[in-house]
Amino acid sequence: MALLKSGAGSPVVAYVQLGLAMAIVGSSVVAGKLVAASMPVMLASAMRFAIAAPILIAMLLWREGRITWPNRADCLTLFLQALTGVFLFSVFLLFGLKTSGALEAGLITGTLPAVTAVMAVVLLRERPHRWQWLGIGFAVLGAALLHVHEATHVTGGQRGGGGAAANAQGMVLVLGAVVCEGLFVVLGKRTHGRVSALTIATAMSVLGFLMFLPFAAVEAMHFPLASLRWQDVAAVLYFGVVVSVGAFWLFYAGLSQTSAATAGAFMAFLPLSAVVLSAVVLGETLTPKHLAAGAFVLLGIGCAAWPKNQSTAARTEGRRLA
Repeated sequence: MALLKSGAGSPVVAYVQLGLAMAIVGSSVVAGKLVAASMPVMLASAMRFAIAAPILIAMLLWREGRITWPNRADCLTLFLQALTGVFLFSVFLLFGLKTSGALEAGLITGTLPAVTAVMAVVLLRERPHRWQWLGIGFAVLGAALLHVHEATHVTGGQRGGGGAAANAQGMVLVLGAVVCEGLFVVLGKRTHGRVSALTIATAMSVLGFLMFLPFAAVEAMHFPLASLRWQDVAAVLYFGVVVSVGAFWLFYAGLSQTSAATAGAFMAFLPLSAVVLSAVVLGETLTPKHLAAGAFVLLGIGCAAWPKNQSTAARTEGRRLA
């Protein structure tokens, strides 16, 4: 079976890359808790990409010998990816979680695998197999349970300030973040075969830095950088080197070898990784609800990556490129 083949270009390699990418992004939740408690988010984001961009440019020159500019259409796609999945996702989620209810926000963010799959059908003409739809359903259920439990644990299940209108506005912003992240995945397939994973990761870091820079500059004027502790600096370095370099490259390398719907299902691995690492690193308690939600996530990913999906995905990709 195709799923059991090993080596470059095989589905199992893509699944390992996607799984590792989401595990790394999940670990950034732990680092993010440390960073958000000590410095402004926009400033931390700009610093993160300022660290990642030179590393990725050096890697690109080393691996590919030169920087090859994509054509105009692909440059526009890369810009839209950075705008939606890097910048707007962070902004919408940041401000949305401030006013939305914890339960509602958790349920909305948990729908990301399904939103990505629907976008892949509409925009890429993908036709997910029934096992993929089943897997996406399980992944959504597990991710929603994990998000809801985490949000309730952090906020006590309370709504943000400002009453019903503010809560509704927050929910719209969180939904906007989910849509942006779904577009981020789908747009990543638009450059498949023309732009390398390393080039895309480099573009995301450079564009992300430029987008966050104006807001970071304003925050830096009112923030005493000398007050940062070594733990804060280490967390920002982790964001820049491990998350922005490692996770971005792994995600795009895996996405180039599988469907957008399958990659979307793997995004449910993010909250699972965050919960497990929070327990290991921060000493938070794992509950039976965590274990049940994690089981749904793993079952969903298993169904989405079922071997029967591969022939369907290959036929869909052939129709899309035809």
